[in-house]
Amino acid sequence: MTETLAVFLRGINVNGNAMAMADLRETLALPGVTTVRTVLATGNAVLRVDSADGPGRWKPHIEQALSQRFGYDAHVFVLHAEDVAAVAQEAAGIAIPTGCHLYVLVMDGPEVYEELNALYEGMTHMPQESFQRAACGAFWIVPRGSTVESPFGNKALGDKRFKARLTSRNINTWLKVLQAMGELKN
Repeated sequence: MTETLAVFLRGINVNGNAMAMADLRETLALPGVTTVRTVLATGNAVLRVDSADGPGRWKPHIEQALSQRFGYDAHVFVLHAEDVAAVAQEAAGIAIPTGCHLYVLVMDGPEVYEELNALYEGMTHMPQESFQRAACGAFWIVPRGSTVESPFGNKALGDKRFKARLTSRNINTWLKVLQAMGELKN
């Protein structure tokens, strides 16, 4: 049995964690992985694997391989194709104000959403900024070019306590990953 998985790496090609996508593909060609495809240069990969063991089996192996190869504390989020599709479908129902971006925040558990929601509720927001629960974690809408200027974005995406527990992707990147997953299935 085979399945298709999405791998989202945290902190790639930012803050000195430079990585060529060819090197990433080579590193992710682990035993049991039949196909590796990278999407953009921001730490996204799609894998076709020979088992139905699910994301939990692959996460530690991928993190270990990345840490050994690239010499950094790797954190990845591995999702089934169905989960990536469900988030895309959920996002399609969200009205994105003109001049804003929609981000998918992938979290390693529901408690992370609760922590981030409390953080969000306790600070001032930029105009048109919003934060809401999503199947994989949360959706965050923020004015274009303001992800770091937003008090929430700066705190949530930059806080070391969330380093291993959270990653974000623009919805456009998310949809490209979903498209690549569909191409691997065919």
